[in-house]
Amino acid sequence: MKLTFCGGAGVVTGANYLLETATTKILVDCGMFQGGHETKGWNEKPFLYDPKDIDAVFLTHAHLDHCGRLPLLYKEGFRGPIYATPPATELAQLILEDSEGIMKMRARETGMTLLYEHSDVAGVQRLWKPIAYQVRQKVGDIEFQLRNAGHILGSSMVELWIEGKKFLFTGDLGNETSPLLPPADVITQADYVVMESAYGDRVHEKVEDRKDQLERAIEHAIKNNGTLLIPSLAVERTQEILYDLNSLVENARVPHIPVFIDSPMAIAATEIYQRYHSYLSAQGQEQIKSGDNLFQFPGLTITKSRDESKAINAVPPPKVIIAGNGMSTGGRIIYHEQLYLPDPKNILLLVSYQVNGTNGRALQEGNKVITIGNHQVPVRSKILQALAYSGHADHDQLMAFVQDIERPIQHLFAVQGEDEAAQTLVTNIRDEFGIDASVPKIGEVVEL
Repeated sequence: MKLTFCGGAGVVTGANYLLETATTKILVDCGMFQGGHETKGWNEKPFLYDPKDIDAVFLTHAHLDHCGRLPLLYKEGFRGPIYATPPATELAQLILEDSEGIMKMRARETGMTLLYEHSDVAGVQRLWKPIAYQVRQKVGDIEFQLRNAGHILGSSMVELWIEGKKFLFTGDLGNETSPLLPPADVITQADYVVMESAYGDRVHEKVEDRKDQLERAIEHAIKNNGTLLIPSLAVERTQEILYDLNSLVENARVPHIPVFIDSPMAIAATEIYQRYHSYLSAQGQEQIKSGDNLFQFPGLTITKSRDESKAINAVPPPKVIIAGNGMSTGGRIIYHEQLYLPDPKNILLLVSYQVNGTNGRALQEGNKVITIGNHQVPVRSKILQALAYSGHADHDQLMAFVQDIERPIQHLFAVQGEDEAAQTLVTNIRDEFGIDASVPKIGEVVEL
C-alpha cells in the first residue's frame, strides 16, 4: 500500500490524497489551491498521477478547496465514480458551476487560461454516486463507508479497510458546538489517520459568544449609522449567520434593519439546506417541525442579479450586507469593500478562517490598505472578528477526537493546516498520547 500527499499537505487548501493498493487507486478529495503567493500557479501544475488510472474519488465535503479540481480531473480522463453524501453532491456541483463562472470572468479580464470548460463541469455531474452515512461498499479491494464530520451539510470522514488495516481521512472536522449541525461521529479505531489541523494551535471562543458578537456589530452599525459588511462562505457560514440573525430578530435583541444576502450561490445553498433538513442538528430539525423558517426573518432581502446587488448602495444605512467570499479574494464582497471600507462609520466582521496571502488575512492583521483589482483601498472601517463561527474543530477538539481512538494508531498525518498549526498539533499528540505523528509535505510518498 502507498499513500501520496498530492495537495493539502503543509498548506490549508488543495486537499488531494492518493491511496494505492496492488489493484486499486483511489483519491480522497481533489481540491483547489487558494490563497496568496505561496500557492500561486499550483492549480495549473500536472497531477502527481494519471487521472485515467484512478478507480474512484471520495469527496469529504463541498468546499472549493476539497472539490475544485474535479472538473480538471475529468478533463484529463477520470471517469470513475465520485462518492459523497446526497447534499454534498448537490452543494459541490453548485460550487463548481459558480467557480467556472468566476474563472471565465477572470479569463476575460486578465487573459488567463481556463483550467477546464463547462463540459467538464457537466461531466463531473454524471459521475456522482450519492451514498448515505454508514453504508459499507467496495471499490476493488477497498471496503469503505462515510461518517458524519460535522463540518458543513453532508460533510464526511472516509473510513477505508484495506488488507486488514483501517484508514481514516477526517476531511475537515466540524466545530462541535455548532447549533445548526450535529457533532462529528466518534471514531474508536483506526490504524492510519489523515487529520486536518487548520486550528491545530488555537482554541475557539465559546459558541455562545458568537451571537453576542454579531449583535454588538449590528448595534455598532446602528449607533454610527453605518453599514456592517460580513464576508462569508456561501456554504455553511452564511446559513449559520442567518440562523443567528433569525434568533436575534425573533427575540427582539436587534431592531429590524435591512439585511442583504448578496450571493446567488449562498441563496441556492440555503435552499439545499432546507431540502436536506434531516442532516441538520436535532435542535434545528425540531425548530423546523414547529414551523420556524430557520433562515428567514423580517428585513431580509436576497439579491440574485447584479442590478439588485448594485441597488443595495442606494439603501440608506444602517444596514447589513452578507456576501461572498469569506476571504475577500473575489465574489461580490470585494465591490462592497471598495465602497464601504474607506468610511470609518462602517464595520467589517470576519467570521471565517483567513488563509495567508488573502485580503481577509490582511484585514485580520490590521493592514490599513488592501489591493482590490487595480485599486488601493484605504481601510478606515472598524474590523471585528467572531471566530466562534469557525466550522473547524479547534486544538482541544482535535486532541479529544484523537483521544477517542483506541491505541495503537500506527501513524497520524496532520494535513490541511499552516506549518505552525500542524506542527503544534503533532507535537502535542506525540507528547500526550505517544502516537507516531508527522506533518507531510506535498509530493511525499509513504509506503505502508
